[in-house]
This record gives sequence, C-alpha cells and structure tokens, in this order.
Amino acid sequence: MNYICLFITIICCIFCYRRDKTVFSPSVAFSGLFSIVFIFASSGWNGMYSASASAYWLITLGVLSFVFGTVVMKKYSLKTAFYITGKKINVNDKLQSKMYWRMFWICILVLLSSIIMIGSYLLSGATLGDVYVVAAAATDGEQNELTKGGFQLLLESYIAYPLLYLLVPVSLVEFFSSYKKKYLFVALFLALLRVCLDARRIYLTAFILMIVICIYVHRKDYKYFNPKIYNRFKCFKKYSFLIVIFIFFFFSYVSSQRSIAKLGEDESSTLVTLVEYYGGSVQFFGYCIEKTFKDYTFGFSSLRGLLAPFFGVLKLIGIESPSLLKEANQYLVTLHETIFNISPTKPYNSFATCFFQFYCDFGVIGIVFLSFFYGAFAENIFEKMVVLKSKRAEAAYIFFFANILMLSFVNMQTVLALNFWPLILVRYLYPAKELKRNRFSSNS
Repeated sequence: MNYICLFITIICCIFCYRRDKTVFSPSVAFSGLFSIVFIFASSGWNGMYSASASAYWLITLGVLSFVFGTVVMKKYSLKTAFYITGKKINVNDKLQSKMYWRMFWICILVLLSSIIMIGSYLLSGATLGDVYVVAAAATDGEQNELTKGGFQLLLESYIAYPLLYLLVPVSLVEFFSSYKKKYLFVALFLALLRVCLDARRIYLTAFILMIVICIYVHRKDYKYFNPKIYNRFKCFKKYSFLIVIFIFFFFSYVSSQRSIAKLGEDESSTLVTLVEYYGGSVQFFGYCIEKTFKDYTFGFSSLRGLLAPFFGVLKLIGIESPSLLKEANQYLVTLHETIFNISPTKPYNSFATCFFQFYCDFGVIGIVFLSFFYGAFAENIFEKMVVLKSKRAEAAYIFFFANILMLSFVNMQTVLALNFWPLILVRYLYPAKELKRNRFSSNS
C-alpha cells in the first residue's frame, strides 16, 4: 500500500514539474515533500515501524486535492517568469522604511525580556543545548530559570514573533533587490536571535530555504543592474561563502549541543534525524486520528493562528474563548503531550502533518476540501510573485514556502499566529497601489 501511494505522489511531482519547470512551485514542492516523507516512512531505517494503510491513503488523498487546487487556480504561463528571465528593478516598488524600522524596534523591545533572560542563563555557564532542554520544559509548564509570565508569552506570541517572521523575508527580498548590507544584517540578526531564544533548529532551516529561493529567483537579475548595484552584487558573491560556512557550523553546533544536553554525548546525526522526523509523521498522523481525535472543530484548528490573538486579548478582559477554539487548542496540546514510539528506541510527538488539522476540522471531507483550498491559495500567491513581480508578493511567497508549505509534514503551521499574521501584515510594508501598477505593467 505504501508503495502505491509513493508512486502516486511521485507521478504528481513529475507532472507538476513538467508544467512549472521549477521545484519551487507549490505543487512540485508539496508532492515532492510527501514523496520524501513516504520514502522515509517506508524505509524501515533504524527499525522504524510501518504506518497504517489508512494514514498513507488519507495523506495521498490530501496531496492529490492540493495539486488539483493548484491546477484549478493556475492562470498564467510561467515562460517569462522573472526567475527565468531576471527581474528589472522597479523604483516605484518601495519598502515603507519608517514602518519597517518601527516593526523592527517593537519586535526587539517585546523580546528584550527574553533576550536578557537567555543571555543571563548562558553567562551563568549554560549552553544552547541547556537552553533547548530547559526552555522546552518551561513550555510544558515546568517552573525553571526560563519560565515566562502569561502576559510576556502573549506579547511574544502575538506581536514579537509575527513581526520577526515578517521582517526576515522582507529583509531578504530587500537585500536581493538592492544588495544593501543593512537588510542582510537585519535578516541574519533576527534569524539567529530566533534560534538562540529556544535553540530550535527548524527556523534556521526555514531561513536557509528562504535564502536559497531568493538566490534562485534573482540569479539572472545582474543583467539589469546599474554599475553601483552590480559592484554590491560582486562583493556579495565574493564573500557569500563565508555566510554559508557560518550558517552550516552554527546549525551543526546547535545540533551537537542539543544532543549533548539530552544524552550526555554528541550522538547527533543529520541523516537519522531527517529520516525519523519526516518518516515518523505518517505513523504519528495515523495514530492521532485513531487515538486522539474526538470532535470536529469546523475550521478552528486550521485557522487557529488567525483567531487566537483576538480571543487571547478578549480573555484578558474576562471574555472566554468559544468552545471550538478551546478544542483546537487542546488538540495542539495533545500533539505535544502524546508520546508514540515509531521504532523500538525512538519516541515521537508533535509531527502529525497538516492533514491532522484538516481532519480535526471536517474529517475526511476536510482533508479533501481544505487541501484543495490550501493548494489554490499557494498557487495564487506563487503566481502573484512571478507575474506581478512585486516585492510584497515575493516576500509573502518565500515566507509561505519556507515556514508553512515545506513544514506541512509537521502540522498545518497556521495553527500558530507567527505563521499566519505575516501574510496579512506584509501589506503594510508595501502599498497596494504598487501591486496594481505592476499588474498593469505585466499584462501590457
């Protein structure tokens, strides 16, 4: 059964690649992602157990629905997309600099308490691995050196992190449009700050992916550069390898420190980690829909990141959240608390794929229709990027691709406000009138 489902997802990936000619289109990336997931889930690596047939079929059904959504939403040919031809600099497509820097300082001010807390903890002799272990325990409710108050968590979850997750892709887009060092500095600073605050590697992976996409889509822009920007571009190319080396060693360092803190020795293995994290999600998805599912949440699970901030504020003034949101919150808590062995030696939790939230909302029908709308939305913002050629569309897509789409094997990332609100807030950094002008220009 697993090989039939793997064959279907691979065929989808090949079909979509022949159509879009890029691995960064949502249909190619999504079907390719779950092809890799199925390969790892079927590998039996390190004694990994087989997932249930129903889990494979439900995920395959979701992938097919997603791809169908991209097919229905597709409007334009990509033969002249800017990642193929290069992108001329539009001087009218300007970042709202004052708003950008206001957001940056608000983000830093809200996170300042956590920065001081982590800094003091590290200066006391702790390592980033200790930060990971202790911060995770604090998140689970344990009182320790890194425990935060409820109001601080509220500010960080609904203000600081959404702004940070917005400013990083915007800074990367601005850098690759101008090669001004200040934007690269902001992107690197905020990304490394995010990792240091809880020593989780997942955001560093997303950050690397955003850089890769930017390099890919702007790789032919040099044909349109004026001498000033061309000189900045050559300087970046000359020293870019240093950034790559730094990020690689930082990722390796965080991984080794986490392993040492948890096991007392460095047993980190990137290959084993990838196989278990990706492949185990199929097993865990099947287990969760069988053992933890209770009642439908009718959209509150998938859209929790949009709704939670509003009800979080209302709760401060004594207004209780609706029962459906409480149920969605409980499902999220349950994913973290449920421990399931995917092999004789590997306990596993949290990663139940985006299809678990879709199932919680409307069951099998939810997997079909919500996956369809997920694919349609992804195709819409992808085509806005490559057809409108605006910075706003590009920032939105590289954020969506790296932080939501390619983490679909974890869960539906819109359960978190930090992964939903950047898609809304990006419009305040680039005026809508520029999008209309770009649309007119692209169709002329």
